[in-house]
Amino acid sequence: MNSPKKNVLEGIRPFKSIKHIAKRYHAFIIYIESSSAVRLERLKKRDNMNTVQFYNMENDLHEKQIEKVKNIADIIIYNNSTFKDFEAQISLLEL
Repeated sequence: MNSPKKNVLEGIRPFKSIKHIAKRYHAFIIYIESSSAVRLERLKKRDNMNTVQFYNMENDLHEKQIEKVKNIADIIIYNNSTFKDFEAQISLLEL
């Protein structure tokens, strides 16, 4: 017997799109969250972003909609530690 095909969509999507995908394709929603402080430090290192740029990004309308996705997520993963810890959480998922 063939197992169902699994696909991963990543990145920020409008809330309406997420709801549509979840309903139409019976998608499993995983929401990955990290604190503002952790995101700021990561973006400073990775993208050379400054604090003002970060808070402008945080106040963007699309960013505000992300919280709605969290409310419909099947699983929430907190990514406030190391990459190794994040990978360990992901490996526990049976997808």
